[in-house]
Amino acid sequence: MARVRFAGGRARRAALAAALFFALTAVSAPQRVIAASPAVERARLPSGDRAALVEKRDIYLEATPKAGEGLIVFARRFTGSPQNTAEVAKANGNPRRLIAGQRYRVPFRLLGAEDQLAVMHALFPDDRAGTDGWLHRTRGETLDKVVEWFASGRGALATVRTENRLGTGRLPPRSTVRIPNSVLRPAFRAGPSKVTAGTKPAPQAQVVAPSSPQPPPAAIMAPGVHGTPASGGPGARPEMPPKPSPGSGEASSAPADNGVSSAPEAAVASASAAPSALTYGEDAKGRYAIYALHAGEALYSGVVIRFTGRLHSDDVRAVASEVAARSGIADVTSIPIGFPVRIPVEYLLPEFLPATDPRRLEYEVERRLSGQYRNVVEARGLEGVTVVVDAGHGGIDVGASMAGVWESLYVYDIALRIKRTLENETRAAVRMTTRDGTAWDIVDRDVLPFSRGHAVLTTPPFPITDTVVGVNLRWYFANSQLRQARASGASADKVVFVSVHADSLHPSLRGATAYIPDAAGTEGKFRKNGAIFTARKEVREQPEVQFSLKERQRSEGLSRELAERVIAAMRSDGLGIHPFNPVRDRIFRGKRPWVPAVLRYNAIPAKLLLEVCNLANLEDRTLLTTRAFRQRVAASVVEGLLEYFRAPH
Repeated sequence: MARVRFAGGRARRAALAAALFFALTAVSAPQRVIAASPAVERARLPSGDRAALVEKRDIYLEATPKAGEGLIVFARRFTGSPQNTAEVAKANGNPRRLIAGQRYRVPFRLLGAEDQLAVMHALFPDDRAGTDGWLHRTRGETLDKVVEWFASGRGALATVRTENRLGTGRLPPRSTVRIPNSVLRPAFRAGPSKVTAGTKPAPQAQVVAPSSPQPPPAAIMAPGVHGTPASGGPGARPEMPPKPSPGSGEASSAPADNGVSSAPEAAVASASAAPSALTYGEDAKGRYAIYALHAGEALYSGVVIRFTGRLHSDDVRAVASEVAARSGIADVTSIPIGFPVRIPVEYLLPEFLPATDPRRLEYEVERRLSGQYRNVVEARGLEGVTVVVDAGHGGIDVGASMAGVWESLYVYDIALRIKRTLENETRAAVRMTTRDGTAWDIVDRDVLPFSRGHAVLTTPPFPITDTVVGVNLRWYFANSQLRQARASGASADKVVFVSVHADSLHPSLRGATAYIPDAAGTEGKFRKNGAIFTARKEVREQPEVQFSLKERQRSEGLSRELAERVIAAMRSDGLGIHPFNPVRDRIFRGKRPWVPAVLRYNAIPAKLLLEVCNLANLEDRTLLTTRAFRQRVAASVVEGLLEYFRAPH
C-alpha cells in the first residue's frame, strides 16, 4: 500500500475520520444484516419437506423443485392452480428460475388441505383435533394469527375470542386455544379421513416390483418429492417412515445452501404428465413394451435410461438407436406427444417386464428373500463400529476424467473428509484402503493438485501401478479388517464398507447413485494368484472367497438398507440424487449386468459403492471441484451411517 503524507493537521484529521468511518461501516454492515434476519423455526415433514414458522407470524411449506420444473408447475403442484404463481414467486424473491435441491417457500394459505394439516402437525405437535374443534398449543403468536391459520369466515376472530374468553395482543406461550368447528377450516376437522389426536400422516407403502407398470417420472429430478416415487416405484406422494421397507424410497430433499441446478429442459419430462402404463406386444422381431411418450420427454431419458437401466453414454445411444429403429422413429429429437415407443423386452429392467415373465418373477423372489434381512444392531454414536472407507481408483488409475477433473483426486478428498468427520463426531474406528503419501492431509482447496501417489494399504503397501491389482487388493484388505474386528470380539454387523466414486454417464443425468451387491451376482468362488498378491499378508490370510446363498441374500438386504440411509441423508442435505432408482444392485455395460469387484468379493455384510455425481454433466463436475460440496457429501455419508445404526429399527 502506498504511504500518503498530509500537509496539514486538519486535512490529516479529516482523512483519518473518513478512513475510520469506512472501516467501521465495512465491519458493522454485515452484523446489522445478521441481526435483522427473521427468526425461523423449522420442522421436518414426513415427506422430507420443511414446515417453517417465521417470526411466529408467517407459515410456509419449504420444498425443493423437481429438476427441470419451472415456477408455474411448482406452484401448481403445491397450490393446485397456476394462478398462484405470482404469490409463490413473491414469497421467494421472484426468482428467474428454480434450482434443483434448493428449497422454495409456498405460503400456508395457498396449500391444499393435506399439506396444511401436515405442516401444522410438524410445527405444533401438541395440537389436537377433537369432535368440538381444534385445540392449539401456542408459542407466543397473536390470536389474530391463530385465527388466520386455523379458521375462516366472517366473524371468526370474534368467535374464537369469545369461546376462549380472550383479550387482544400476543397469547401466553403454552396456552391452549380452541377453534370451534363452526369457524374451523375443513382440513382440521376431526373425521374418519382426518389425522386426529396429534398423530402424523401414516407412511404410504411403496411396492418394489409392482404387478402393473410404473408411472412415468414427473421430471429428471431428485426423487422423493411430492407425487414422485422415490425409488422409481408406483404410488402417489411418498412419505418418510422411521425405517423404510427394503424396497422403499428415501426421504426427499431438504435445505441446500449451494443447490444443484436442473437437468437440461430437453432431457426432462413434463411435471404434470399423467400416470402411464406399459403395454406389451410382439412382432416379427420378437416381444416389446409400448410406452406413450409424454410432453417434454426425450427418448434418451424418458425411455431408455428409465426403463432399461442403461446409464453410460455409449449404451444409452446404442439402445436409443435400436428403440428408434424398432419404433419407426426417424428423428429422435422430434417425437410427437403420445407416440407409441417400442422397447425390446430384452432391454427392459426386470421390474418393467410383464407380471408373468420368468425374469420378472425371479427378480421378485430375490427381492423378497433379501428384503427379510434388516439391520438390528444399534450403535449409539457408532460405538464399536468399524468403517472401511475406500477411495476409488488412484495412482496410475485416475478413473473418470473430464475437462482435467480426475475422479481419483476428488473422491480421495471426500474419503479423507469422511474419515475426519467420523473421527471428530463419532466413536467409530476408520480404516482407509488407500493413502496418498504418508499422512492423511486434506488439501484446503477447491481445485485439487494432480497426484498419482496413492497406494493400497496392504502389508506391504501396494503403490497403484496396476489397475486390476489395485482393485482386487482393496477387497482383500477389507476382508482382513473384518477378520480383525471379529478376532477382537466385535460383531461382523458392526463393520461396514463404503467405496467413494464419481461416475461418467449420459450428460443429461445428475446426482448420486449407490450400488450394492445382488445375491445372484456374487455367486461362485474367487481368488487371485501370482507373486504380487501372495506377497501381501491380507491375501495369505484367506486367498479364496465364497459365500453361501444365505450370506449373499443377507448382504444384499443389509447393503440396500445402508445405501438407502446414505442416499436419504444426501437428499436431506439438498444434494443431487439420480432420478431413477438411485439404489441399484448391478451395473449395465452393454447387455451384461455386473457387480464391481470391491463389492462382489467383499465379505463385509453391509457395503456400498457410492457414485457421488456424474462427471460428464457440467454442473455436477463444477460442484465436485468445490470443497464445500465434497464436505457436504462426507457429512451426508456419516449421517447415513449414524441412521443405519440408530434404533428403533
